[in-house]
Amino acid sequence: VKCVSIILILGLCTVLVANCGSSPTPTPTPQPTNTPAPTPTPEDSAERHHEPAGGFSYVPPSGWELVESSRIQYKIAREPGAGDFAGNLNVVDEAFPGPLDEYVEASLHNMSTFFEGYRQISQEEFQPAEGPPGVRVVVENAQQGRVLHQTFYFFSTEQKTFVVACTRLAEAGEEFDAVCEQSVKTFRIESE
Repeated sequence: VKCVSIILILGLCTVLVANCGSSPTPTPTPQPTNTPAPTPTPEDSAERHHEPAGGFSYVPPSGWELVESSRIQYKIAREPGAGDFAGNLNVVDEAFPGPLDEYVEASLHNMSTFFEGYRQISQEEFQPAEGPPGVRVVVENAQQGRVLHQTFYFFSTEQKTFVVACTRLAEAGEEFDAVCEQSVKTFRIESE
């Protein structure tokens, strides 16, 4: 199973967001002219963020900013004005034609090897507002001298697995988790 790269990217994303002394200037998400936007549903709002190249969309938490990183393919949603560490939501994907449970198992093994102080808190099925269920895994680990609380949401299609990661400082509290999960509930796979 090839999901080592996903875990390294998620760790890297945490490092990038943690080291942002000043917030990158958010840029508006352009709608591509050669790809038609999905037909809005009643649950959609003008706030839905589309990643046409990734084939997914979601509604970021209200007031959060979308920022680009040269090392992460898709924009990162992050809390504004959070000091030296901004809680964030990011999405990565990887070609994987196998079953979701196999991918999750391999990812958890890789996390336990890669992350210092790794501790798995829970693992359970997760049902977004649309589409098939995924898996939610909550972990804590240490990165750059900080204890992080991370919730990973895994979703898959026949050929691709998406991992949505919500990362906060362990002491930040559960309000962040509720806000982030509400956003992940809107995660929608638009196409393969």
